Amino acid sequence: MRGHRMNRTWVMMVRCFTFVFAVSVFWGIPPRVVTVAAQEPGLGKVALCSVEKEPSKFDGDLISVRARVQSDGTHGAQIYDELCGTFGVSLDVPDDAVGRDELLSALGRGVRGTRDKIIYGTFTGRFELSSKNPSQRTLKIVRIEDVKVRMKKG
Repeated sequence: MRGHRMNRTWVMMVRCFTFVFAVSVFWGIPPRVVTVAAQEPGLGKVALCSVEKEPSKFDGDLISVRARVQSDGTHGAQIYDELCGTFGVSLDVPDDAVGRDELLSALGRGVRGTRDKIIYGTFTGRFELSSKNPSQRTLKIVRIEDVKVRMKKG
């Protein structure tokens, strides 16, 4: 079981350094990395729903999630899986997150946000539950990869 101090130290290090440097610093003590995938054409897994079912199991863990992005273009973004209903995870994307510019570029194509497009990506970050509001879930992003944009017709 990881101590509270180790979790806070890891979060602080991730915020201060790039993902590559943070991994090299913690090479001898790697964090538990859990990979889950959201429903996308061609993918057979629906593991983001597993995070919904047992969010406390993933609290504080570094996870990698393939998911769809939802954004109004003004008030931030969240990732979700259509098969989980209304479940979504808010994204906290710091300026130094690897792949941040790729996501912002995708969100800026056409109408700002996702009203006229469908965006999928692979998001790696620390999953956190709010202690004040357990339904508030956030992924503090370290890296964004493989961003795919499909413009909606009409």
